[in-house]
Amino acid sequence: MAGKENNILLGYDDGTFRAENTITKQEFASILGKVMEERLKYYTLNNYSSLDVYSDIGDIAAWARPEAAVLENAGIRIDSDVYEPLKAITRGEAAKLLYGVYCLIQ
Repeated sequence: MAGKENNILLGYDDGTFRAENTITKQEFASILGKVMEERLKYYTLNNYSSLDVYSDIGDIAAWARPEAAVLENAGIRIDSDVYEPLKAITRGEAAKLLYGVYCLIQ
């Protein structure tokens, strides 16, 4: 699988992929952020202060913060002051984030 070979889709700690699961906002952000890091050379350099705009920043998992910050630093975000990292991402939210990354690639 190309996503795994390029360190974009790593799956879960137990080695499973769980393709039947819905994807959370932080999982989706992690995937898009990794695409931006791998293909567009965007990095956070361990500075996640851009995530301070979210009232629930403490709920974002440590493993998802770097890539969530990459998106935020690039101005790619869902217009909200609450991140809700464990909530399933909607099609509209996913489309907005994907379009933001697409615009950077163009």
